Amino acid sequence: MTGRRNCFRAVIWLSVFIVCVAPSRGQADKTSELAIDLAILKKQGVKADAAGITGLLQSLRPSEKQSTKIASLIRDLGSDDFNKREQASAALLRLPVPPIQALKIAAKDSDPERRHRAQAILEKVEGQEPVQPLLFAAARVALAKELTNVKEELKACMPLAENPVVKRALKQAIQRKPGNDPIALPAWTDLLNSYLVYGIVEDKRTEFLKQMPTILAKQFKIETRTANTINSVASRHDTSPWLYPQRHKGELPRIIRSPDKHLYPIWGTWKQRYRDWITLNENGSHIKNAHAHGGVHYASQVQYLVIPVKK
Repeated sequence: MTGRRNCFRAVIWLSVFIVCVAPSRGQADKTSELAIDLAILKKQGVKADAAGITGLLQSLRPSEKQSTKIASLIRDLGSDDFNKREQASAALLRLPVPPIQALKIAAKDSDPERRHRAQAILEKVEGQEPVQPLLFAAARVALAKELTNVKEELKACMPLAENPVVKRALKQAIQRKPGNDPIALPAWTDLLNSYLVYGIVEDKRTEFLKQMPTILAKQFKIETRTANTINSVASRHDTSPWLYPQRHKGELPRIIRSPDKHLYPIWGTWKQRYRDWITLNENGSHIKNAHAHGGVHYASQVQYLVIPVKK
């Protein structure tokens, strides 16, 4: 009897442990869904708590003193003094968060020197601005962890949200009330879809990522896929359906969707081999010449950004 009683007690204690200590299915899903956000924040030295998110959001909004300094540097891009122009360009390039909007305005300035230098800086920092993905990651973490005490900082950052998906994520995090039923987090695939551009070849559409922030390219895996196509163009649809998904529906890559990940073709990486590698223009300006060869094509290649999705 004593042995049976001890066994019963052991079962009870094990049940209590599972309920109290082991993570629920919802918690496990939430953790896996936040893996991307946590990795991005960690890379920026940001803790995924209220204090860390608050500090991040404050750093994305330059103080009045910093704004004045940036305005002065942009004015100096058009200075009569060559050294001052050079120093201003170098200082703007060193900023951790480039003043994209101010530079875009300066790139249309009536002063030719200021306009030229602002355009040159924008070209160098293109795709490097981390503000949009960082805001997105912060909003997702605030939503998932119900960090309601960061709402004021999120509101203050709303003017920084140029991307509609980021803006929507911020609004959700601001309007979230503690204790409400869980809501679906805005997905990273939604954000990546907003960076898509469309190439047209013979009236058929394809999709490519362009001007993607460097912080995303560094965070996610990039996969190169090559299709050996020692056959006619039409046979490629049978040889490599991932690269040419539909017969007679165009020759260019599209997003590859599977239950656990999406693969986005990256603009400028598609190559087709006929004798030598020919880099094709995704808009189609060089594609017709390649098509004119007909017959044998040795290989096609494209790089994809791999984005995990919630299972």
